[in-house]
Amino acid sequence: MRREQRRLVLVSNRGPVTFEADGSVARGGGGLVTALSGLASYREVIWIASAMNEHDAEVSRGHSGQAFPVHSPGGGEYQVRLVVSDPDAYDRFYNIFANPMLWFIQHYLWDLSNAPDIRREEIEAFEFGYNVVNEDLARAVVDELGGSHEPVVMVHDYHLYTLPELVRRARPDVFGARLTGGGFGGCTVNLVAREHSETFASALKLAYLQRYNITAETYLCDAVDGAYTRSPLST
Repeated sequence: MRREQRRLVLVSNRGPVTFEADGSVARGGGGLVTALSGLASYREVIWIASAMNEHDAEVSRGHSGQAFPVHSPGGGEYQVRLVVSDPDAYDRFYNIFANPMLWFIQHYLWDLSNAPDIRREEIEAFEFGYNVVNEDLARAVVDELGGSHEPVVMVHDYHLYTLPELVRRARPDVFGARLTGGGFGGCTVNLVAREHSETFASALKLAYLQRYNITAETYLCDAVDGAYTRSPLST
């Protein structure tokens, strides 16, 4: 008997579609949408993303903020949930913190002579923008998971660094994976039960080799509580 697939939820800032003023549907922009659309066409998923404009927000409100089916002009039909955040919070999230700062860090474009200037504006953008949008999307994820058993959540890119911890607090049984691009290339970070980690790594390397004829590198690491300050070394 075929094992039942766990529920899969994709989470990204941009969704697979966006809506125009006349109600027509346009394909979502960005390379991430292209990459994920193949996965979404392979198996049933719920795709949760931010509303990109007022027309997205209007469509979302028309569906009471819940997921709805939509056919993409690029092909494929998806279950999409568009999350509407406070406009000021989203502006801080996207235009002050994520794109002008995190994008450059993510793509290794800062150097010693050209480092980010963290001022009150950036700190407030993180507190009242980045965190707010991540919380909005995290609530939508938890709501979509419902009572599903050991669901899988895939979180994508630098826009949503704080979301996974919020989801895990509400649903410790969630298995997660993060796709993080880094300019030329990238990686996935996967949460896997310890007893299955070596099997997972071997299966991943084999599948990647068969698909791309490239040997992937895998690193087995222990999950910890996050960054912390170490006490100075004694002299």
